[in-house]
Order: sequence, then structure tokens, then C-alpha cells
Amino acid sequence: MDDLLDELSRRLATATSRRDAVRVMLAAIFGGAGALACAVPTEPKSCLSDSCKGSDGKCYGPCASGSYCTTSPSGNCSSPSAGGVYCCAGSGGTGSGYKLWKGSFRESFYDLNIWGERARIVTGKPFMVVKYNKITSDILDCEFGLSEVTQQAIPGFDPAPPYPTLSATTIDYHSELNLQGSVALCVGWSSKSSITLPNGSPIKINSSAIFSFKNGSSPGGVGYNAQWSFSQTNITMVGGVKNIDTTYYLGIDSDPTSAFHLKV
Repeated sequence: MDDLLDELSRRLATATSRRDAVRVMLAAIFGGAGALACAVPTEPKSCLSDSCKGSDGKCYGPCASGSYCTTSPSGNCSSPSAGGVYCCAGSGGTGSGYKLWKGSFRESFYDLNIWGERARIVTGKPFMVVKYNKITSDILDCEFGLSEVTQQAIPGFDPAPPYPTLSATTIDYHSELNLQGSVALCVGWSSKSSITLPNGSPIKINSSAIFSFKNGSSPGGVGYNAQWSFSQTNITMVGGVKNIDTTYYLGIDSDPTSAFHLKV
């Protein structure tokens, strides 16, 4: 609750027009925590289920299929990481796995003002962490954002509030992804609809297919505010986002299919 109130105060303080202030208050009144939750990501208190915390406090992993990470090696294990974490063969390798993607170039999305206009451009290097079932290979969840973020108001439009950012060190796998600077965390864990093919079927990791999901929330029962679409191969990921909230325009916008380019 304190985080929500802090975020509400920050948004009101940074609102540069009466319309944007009204927009923020509507989100808080009608949507409550759900409407502002995407703007208040929580800092991870532990490593993800398929990674292990090393002696340096950093998360290491995931290990290859059929193995698991541990700080207490037993049996056939790899050499230790810098934090004293090993990958060991065994049943610990079942369950969920994580695949990491990152873009080499700076790419952008747009924050919308109350009229649905692209009023602010947010630029950075894209990254994605995909969680999948090691047995079925089904994609279960994902996290997506931009690192080394800069943002700028676009002249000629009523302003949009600054997009919220986090320190790169608060993001899962920030060391493995070499994330730097401020991060715009656009998609958090478990904050989305099911990740599926266009026909609603589960999407397999490393398959050559287009998958999509929705995330974000808007007040007054509008529902999700952004539609994401990605096309993947075993080594590349290309995608984008489209605002689908045409009432309050709380989503973000980009080229819907090719705004972000990532590789493993």
C-alpha cells in the first residue's frame, strides 16, 4: 500500500497538465492497486526457482536441461560460478527452465497522453526472460523491458507522464543479461493473460511461431491495456506492443510486430 501511495504521489507531482492529473486519479479511484500495479514493480527478494543465489548475493542460472543449480555440489557437477554456484546432473533439472534474450541496439516504445497520442518516446536496449516447462516445452511466463533507458517528451502534444523506471540491479538475471542503468519493466511476472498461439494453443520454447499475450490494467473494468506479439526462432525474437485501451489510453504503443529485436 505504501508503494502504491508513493507512486500515486509521484505521478500527481509529475503530471504536467490537468488532464494527466485527472487520468492518474481515475486510475487510482476506479482501478485501485490493479490500475497502478504495473507502475510499481516489486524488487525480487530471492532468485527464481531455476536459479541459485551465490555467495556474492547474485542469482546464477539457469543450468542446462537435465541439471540443476546448487551451492552444495554432489555427483557430476560443473566448475563453480563466481558466486560459488554449480550446475549438477540430476532430477533437480525437472520443472521450469528460463531462457534469456537481449537486444544489441537501442529501440523504442511510446507512452500515450490522455488523447491517445504518442506524446513520449522511451528508448533502451530490450531484454526478455522466458519461463518454460522443461517437460512439455510450453512457455509459461515472461518478463520484458528496456535497459539503459532514456525518455523524451515529443513536441506538439499534450504531455504524458514519465514512464516509471527501476535500477537494473532489481531485475531477475540482471548479471547474466548485463543490464545497466535504469530499466523500464514493461511486462512483469504473472501480470498478463496466457501466452498462446493465435488459435489459443500453448506455444513451445524454441519453436518458429508467433505468440501473443495481454498485460496492464485500466480503471472502470476496461481490462488489459496492451497487446504484445512476438515471433521467435531458437535464436531470435522479434515483436512489439499495441495500446488496446481506447478509453483511458493507459497502454503503451510501438510498431506492433517489429519494434524489438532480441537474440539469445
